[in-house]
Amino acid sequence: MQKRPRRDRVGGTRTPEHLPTSRDEAIVAETLFEEMKRFVSFGPQEAEELASLHPLLKPHFDEIVEHFYAVQLQHEGSRSVFTGPAQIERLKVTLRNW
Repeated sequence: MQKRPRRDRVGGTRTPEHLPTSRDEAIVAETLFEEMKRFVSFGPQEAEELASLHPLLKPHFDEIVEHFYAVQLQHEGSRSVFTGPAQIERLKVTLRNW
């Protein structure tokens, strides 16, 4: 059976390289994401409010993404998780689409 890219919750297409490799990994990833949302009290109302900002922020996505990764690269801990410039460029595309 061939894997097709899945749609993420915001509407972008996730590339196969970003898909969990097993059902267990998918469950853990979803559980971790849900736990992170609970930790910062991010619920349905916050999701709705964030979605309402999309039209206002969309013209600035490139600038936001560039700034985000510039900050990540300033810190040794976060910089160490990247394998190189090609990975960062792929991640920028993923973040813009998310």
